[in-house]
Amino acid sequence: MHRIFLLIAALTLSNLGCDTVTLDGLVGERIDRSEAQEFVGRWVSEDAEVFDFQLAKDGTLIAGVISWDEEQQRHIASDHKIDIRRCGTATYGLFQENAGRYGFVRVQLQSGKRMQFLSPDPKKFREAVESGTLDGSINPKKNNHFNVHIKAESKLTNEVLSTGKIADWNDPELTQTFRCIKRFDSGEKTK
Repeated sequence: MHRIFLLIAALTLSNLGCDTVTLDGLVGERIDRSEAQEFVGRWVSEDAEVFDFQLAKDGTLIAGVISWDEEQQRHIASDHKIDIRRCGTATYGLFQENAGRYGFVRVQLQSGKRMQFLSPDPKKFREAVESGTLDGSINPKKNNHFNVHIKAESKLTNEVLSTGKIADWNDPELTQTFRCIKRFDSGEKTK
């Protein structure tokens, strides 16, 4: 299974028994269409997996991939919606899990040629909620796992997410790096 979709699954399927961080609503403002266009193209991950990112009419980024299903002996295409938003100086990709619950990654785009999705480290977000740095709750799950649920509308949340304070609050094992191999807006190939 592709790492980005493992990342999305980890962010959005909190009932799997993993530690997760979610928001109870959207944060920041959706980036404008011209900025979102920078994400549109064919990207390859460091695992040599290829992903197409397209911009939907409503401004949502759609990540698509084709994978092989060994059991069914056929290719399967899948799409995943990513809402790219800016909160202060930081950019985030939000994945709606269900009504009122969003998984998220911090997104770093460099010159339209390199992109990283930085997944939040649940332990660091838990510490932030426990210390009062972030407004939220910690919901225990089976086997000592937990979900950190952050209040999106809180002034504390905006202060923390909109600055570089959380620059090191990501889980390096779930960081996904991509390189653009083809732009769809102009058809140009990048090296």
